[in-house]
Amino acid sequence: MKRICLIRDRRPFWEIIAAYLKTVNAHLSLIDKPVLQIVSEKNPDIVITGGSAYKEISALSQNIPKLVITEGDIAETRSRDVYFLSWPVGKEAFLEMTSRLLYISERRLFKAVISIAPKGRDETYLGKSLNFSMSGMAFKVEKPLNVGDILTISFFIPNSDERLSIDAEVMRNSIDPDDGSVYYGARFLSIEKGVRDVLDGFVKKIK
Repeated sequence: MKRICLIRDRRPFWEIIAAYLKTVNAHLSLIDKPVLQIVSEKNPDIVITGGSAYKEISALSQNIPKLVITEGDIAETRSRDVYFLSWPVGKEAFLEMTSRLLYISERRLFKAVISIAPKGRDETYLGKSLNFSMSGMAFKVEKPLNVGDILTISFFIPNSDERLSIDAEVMRNSIDPDDGSVYYGARFLSIEKGVRDVLDGFVKKIK
């Protein structure tokens, strides 16, 4: 079972976040002060905190991802293990983000050029995929997107001559700690069986 350490401050949304996390198969530790020793003793798989506690937990092992919940603009950082999420955000988007950091769902890293066609717009953008799972994907695109946008995403994967096309909903945007750029997370809305079989084999590295 994954271990999540939640360091709260006085903002009211922590009760909502705790309720979200209690719905997944993980052990949740609630801490009100960012005391490094206490956090380390919990041996967490991920630490979720606010901006005020970030400096105190920055000394934790770089193998432990840290999710910082902010209000308003998302801060920038160059640290490879720190990720920022702007509040408010829906339950599904929040759990998708924590699941990605915990690697709960099987996910394959894969960078390739993708085409992105937002519903209701007569435009198609080129982007770059970052990773795939059977439930969604992360990607970058220079054109700004909004949470809730419905997209048709098309791409090729190795060992397949067929271009896959899947509808997806933008669930979140986050800062890439490597270069400070924005990337998006989207969940797949519906996948035809043939496409699902090809994607399943790709994600699981069968082919």
